[in-house]
Amino acid sequence: DQRAAERSAIEEAYYRDAEIDTRRAAGREIDFELRCNLQELFASDVTPTTVPNQTVRAIWQYFETEVGSAKKARVIAEDVGRKIGVDTRSVLEIMKKGIWNRAIKADLFRPINPDRPLRREVDDPIDVYRNWFARG
Repeated sequence: DQRAAERSAIEEAYYRDAEIDTRRAAGREIDFELRCNLQELFASDVTPTTVPNQTVRAIWQYFETEVGSAKKARVIAEDVGRKIGVDTRSVLEIMKKGIWNRAIKADLFRPINPDRPLRREVDDPIDVYRNWFARG
């Protein structure tokens, strides 16, 4: 796409003036499951919640203690939702926000699905793609 190439060239020049390295990356260069999870998690993170911050943090903490267990994410959401009076759908959205914000360390290289247990993070995506962020 000519327009995308031109836009990238302008961005590269702009960042080069500020001595910031850039790297072009296509979606296919990122692990498929990671890419799918990040798209889903980002969409959840930009959706506002009416749940107070203190409750959100408590939900994150609850999920973090359950990551790696055999419990399905939906069951965890139902349990914590009953305890604190928040509906399951909202708890699942808050869970996604927690994974996006790295408060819940789930494996982003495996599908994140409410009907499956959350696996504990094995490989940190930032470490896996660290060379993309290296300077000089």
